[in-house]
Amino acid sequence: MSLCSTERRSRRFCKKSKTTLPKALRKKAMNSDLKATAEFLKTCTRVSIFSHVNPDGDAIGSSCALAKGLASLGVKADIYNVSPIPKAYYFLPKAKETKLFSGTEELAPVIIVADCANLKRAELDKYPESLAGKIVVEIDHHVGNEYFGKYNYVESESIANCENVYRILSAMGAEIDAETATALYLGLSTDSGSFRFDAVTAETHRIAAELLEKGARTDLVRMNIYESVSKAKLTLQKYLFAHLNFACAGKIAWCALNADILAETQAESNDIDGLVDILKNIEGVEIAILLRERADGVKISFRSKEWVNVNELAQNFGGGGHVRAAGATINEPLIKATEAVLACAEQSLGEKR
Repeated sequence: MSLCSTERRSRRFCKKSKTTLPKALRKKAMNSDLKATAEFLKTCTRVSIFSHVNPDGDAIGSSCALAKGLASLGVKADIYNVSPIPKAYYFLPKAKETKLFSGTEELAPVIIVADCANLKRAELDKYPESLAGKIVVEIDHHVGNEYFGKYNYVESESIANCENVYRILSAMGAEIDAETATALYLGLSTDSGSFRFDAVTAETHRIAAELLEKGARTDLVRMNIYESVSKAKLTLQKYLFAHLNFACAGKIAWCALNADILAETQAESNDIDGLVDILKNIEGVEIAILLRERADGVKISFRSKEWVNVNELAQNFGGGGHVRAAGATINEPLIKATEAVLACAEQSLGEKR
């Protein structure tokens, strides 16, 4: 069966998402301004900081920078995550101090959720009792954010959430020392594809320059993130090259990582980061898709090169993200999930051309 044969493919997932309010009105109605969020955080004495499951450089950088910056103002800040922090990020001292959250920990009266469009992304939706009576503050940059906090500072035009964290810390008058600047620079660098992606702005470069002036250790970011490759990542790259597939005359490149290869390599989340970009960088490819089989379903990473909005594509599966980079999780067997994802990706190509 041709992967570009839409008439025989299921339309179960490929539905247009509905919006109750125009985006501009929704943002105006629910987004807290920078000053209000910063002023509230300055009144706090203790906070708990969360970011998304399987945290990447932007999530870890946001969390560490917030913890350091708040501490400079006398606020006790503890970092939690439901996933272990990959060792590649241990060059940030605060990353090592991150506590694994199980739902039994006593959290602070104020909970900051960074780099998450919704509570599900941090898996905090599973622990409503932990949030009971707490004030939730969110700092995020994703399109489709659900504005789930009492204070919601969301700037979706920021290439990285660390841009937003930098603005918050600056508005608070927090100290941004070399360690904090390094954490923020990590987020800017990793989420922008080393400042290559379309969404990078002049403001992104201005913030990066200011972080350099404050002593950001770009050498630590370079050596630990870009110039250190684990054996697990090399094995996964070998698997990727041996099992990559094309669809729609080469406009779609995809690969599925089954549970066996992930267990064999003992891969951490950062070992998988970047694999989907290898697919995207292939000549002629517009949509790149990486699927990985997990106990809780199939995690999908989407990338596009020029004209397909993969945020809309991911929304078909309850996910989201950005125009050129998005993700979702499907509670289906790997084969069924692959078929559904390819059907929707094919439809996205047809709608845009």
